[in-house]
Amino acid sequence: MENRGKILIIDDNEDVLFALNLLLEPYVEKVKVTTQPARIEFFMTTFQPDLILLDMNFSRDAISGHLPNNRKL
Repeated sequence: MENRGKILIIDDNEDVLFALNLLLEPYVEKVKVTTQPARIEFFMTTFQPDLILLDMNFSRDAISGHLPNNRKL
């Protein structure tokens, strides 16, 4: 079997994790998902992903996926 790579996805939104897992699973060897950024080091050593998809708006007080109206990208 051809090695198609491993992806680690870290996001605080479980719906996003579910959707990305469902979307990517047919195309890669393995997908791991977590809502806990503190587990990145664990997955780096045990799972050894080829690609990491990391939520950039990941903080305790952030509203997932939303920026303030006055903030520009």
